[in-house]
Amino acid sequence: MSPGSIPSRSVYRGSRLGAAAATLLSSVLSSLLVVAALCATPVAAPRAARAEVVERVVAIVNEQAIFQSDVEQQVRRFLSQLDRAPSPEVRAQALARLRREVLDHLIEEILVQQAASRMEVSVGAADVERAINNVIRQSGLSSARFWQVVRQQGYTVREYRNDVRRQLLRLKVLNVRVRGRVNITPEDVRDFYNRSVREARASDTFRASHILLRLPAGAGAAEVARVRTRARGLAMEVRGGRPFADVARESSQDDATRERGGDLGELRRGQLPRTIDEAMLALDVGEVSDPVRSEHGFHVLTVTHREQTDVQPYAAVRQQIYRQMLEREMVRQERLWLGELRRAAHIEIVGRTRRAASAD
Repeated sequence: MSPGSIPSRSVYRGSRLGAAAATLLSSVLSSLLVVAALCATPVAAPRAARAEVVERVVAIVNEQAIFQSDVEQQVRRFLSQLDRAPSPEVRAQALARLRREVLDHLIEEILVQQAASRMEVSVGAADVERAINNVIRQSGLSSARFWQVVRQQGYTVREYRNDVRRQLLRLKVLNVRVRGRVNITPEDVRDFYNRSVREARASDTFRASHILLRLPAGAGAAEVARVRTRARGLAMEVRGGRPFADVARESSQDDATRERGGDLGELRRGQLPRTIDEAMLALDVGEVSDPVRSEHGFHVLTVTHREQTDVQPYAAVRQQIYRQMLEREMVRQERLWLGELRRAAHIEIVGRTRRAASAD
């Protein structure tokens, strides 16, 4: 499907998953690469409309009209796909649904354009050319082949450039209005990674050890803090190079495992208290945990062996996770912001009023 067309709105969003988090605008380049993918399979030329469109206004967005021809121009690119419907009734239902989606997208597009005008945000010809040239380069297509694929999708060169301009404008506006609402912290990224690792390792067996510092029943805040600080110090000793087993034999207060260096044996998920279990699943082999509290006290944990799993180290995937979380939150904030625009707008669909409110 081609950039800017309604059924491919997911292409617009999904493309940003691989974009550099430094600037949202750079993501439009991968967004437009959808054209390159089309050359891998035969592309059916769009079928001409079967009947002449009788021009009429179908919606008004803050006094700006959307015409039937605007809708049909988008719809016609997908008429051939509707021929796959198993019956005329199903095709008619699909066509009606497509027209509703197209109209909804056009309303959204106008709202964004109006917001850009209020914000004095614009996209120049040089921005459009730079984006298209990057797409052509990344696609591996020659310029002639690239434009051939664009035309096969029912676009003229001018229509395609206008679609690119609209996408760039949308991204610029979002970068200003939405990006500031998104805050992904290193702790958020680490928590996401740990949850993913726990899921991946849910059925693994592993061998682990611990050092337990017990808390007396009814311990007050001062005692809890003292024991936690001591446990943190033991973890630092191991990280500094001292063998975990030696520290366990010397300091652990678990009589059952102290003499064997804190070894807990071979384990599976669910065999330990929940907080210990979750911490163990997040550890790589040889990694030492921060103090983890249970009903017995504070534990310092390490994994000495684990079944081979397809889990990459945190450092190797940290930036990828950040970009994915940023994309997910950007999409959520985008929908919230578009909802705000809709609620503040006067949107009238001919035959019924979607929203009648002041745009102020």
